Amino acid sequence: MIEFEVFSDDPEVVELVEKYWSTDNNGKYLHNVADLLPFREITTTPKLLTFISGESRAWNPDNFCPICGDNISVRSRTDPAIKKLRRLSPCNHCQELQARDRARNLAVEQEALAEAMRKASDSARMLEIEYGQLPDDIALIVLALERAICPKLVEGVFETADLRSLINGPVSPLIERLINANVISDDPAFSQSGAYWLEDGELWFNMAKARYFLVPDRTYGASEDALTYLDNRPWDKNDELRSLWLDYATAECITYFLNQCGRYSLNPESKDVDNITSQIRVALDQYSIQELWCATWIVVKDAASLCKREFYNVTKATATMPGKLQRLLETVRKKQRLPLKAWTRPQQQPAGTLGELFYERYGLNESTPGAEAMRIFASPAPPAYDPFLESEIVQKGLIDVLVERIHHYKLGAQSLSIFAAGIREGLSIEDAIARLLCGLPSLQQGINNGGNLSDC
Repeated sequence: MIEFEVFSDDPEVVELVEKYWSTDNNGKYLHNVADLLPFREITTTPKLLTFISGESRAWNPDNFCPICGDNISVRSRTDPAIKKLRRLSPCNHCQELQARDRARNLAVEQEALAEAMRKASDSARMLEIEYGQLPDDIALIVLALERAICPKLVEGVFETADLRSLINGPVSPLIERLINANVISDDPAFSQSGAYWLEDGELWFNMAKARYFLVPDRTYGASEDALTYLDNRPWDKNDELRSLWLDYATAECITYFLNQCGRYSLNPESKDVDNITSQIRVALDQYSIQELWCATWIVVKDAASLCKREFYNVTKATATMPGKLQRLLETVRKKQRLPLKAWTRPQQQPAGTLGELFYERYGLNESTPGAEAMRIFASPAPPAYDPFLESEIVQKGLIDVLVERIHHYKLGAQSLSIFAAGIREGLSIEDAIARLLCGLPSLQQGINNGGNLSDC
């Protein structure tokens, strides 16, 4: 049952409102809207409803605002609030108040975000590093980055979308490595809208929307001279370069694999892609990128053929690929099938600037056998000189006496702790043992008889 209130004292208006809302005992309206027209100068239904809404207020007693408790107004016979609502919403007045509160809170949040972004930008622009101390893998990525976006790297800012020519596949892992090494930094002052947000008072950003700049060298700044200095520094950390080569080569193989999956409308789950990625990285110790392209092509083609079989579907067939690759590589290693062929690089998959540097510096490309790549980046042989064997206490034969007394007094753990602490501080073998003897006087007997290493 609709209740209403008429604001006007005009009898004709009161009669009009009563006719519009009045119903029989069954809730059926007594008057058609068309029969209420014309009313004075009003000849259309929309204008009539606007007039009635302005001169009166109607409501269903069963519907009320959950915030203020006031009845929810209805504007016409077709308003949903005519019937009892299953879910009550705030009235118009409360909705307006909520909108004002949201706008006020949003303004406060935006001001806090802007302040956090200003501080982050100022802090980022104060960063400096020593290019000569950068790890070899980071230095090579920076040089590849220069080729990919020159001259943006030293003259301005860049974003991940600019780095398509750096490497095949996602560039975010390389960007994260550069950020963690403090060689590039994001600058909120140049970011896209929506790139940054505050979460629990901490500033977060979307890597794809953020913009980055090269952190300057303390001596040469962010300049071509700095990159030349970086290029001409010693390159001797083979373990770092080997790891970067495996990252690059794995990305080459996975990009090819996913392109082949797309060609046959296969959509492997992320866990299967991770499994295949792991297998490929291990296989790169032995096989070239071209050979692993061949392997992944065979696997994808076999899975695509399975889709056509009666008891298979695309999902089931796609899930077989990790196992297929494992069995294929195993049979090739055991020489139970012909060796993998060297697949030609697809035109739509160029080597990227990182690949160009690997080729120019080390002669590595997609055709390089895995064993050859591992040989190029083999860790250098340990030095022939062993400082411990050449130390005075060993040369004089006193080490056996020291070990015997450590064992006799059960001081193994304490002795090792004191000796290791001295070595970490940069002491020589003799000085570290001298500190050990000073710290544990019971060890000095026998050592002093052979030589004076315990000058406390």
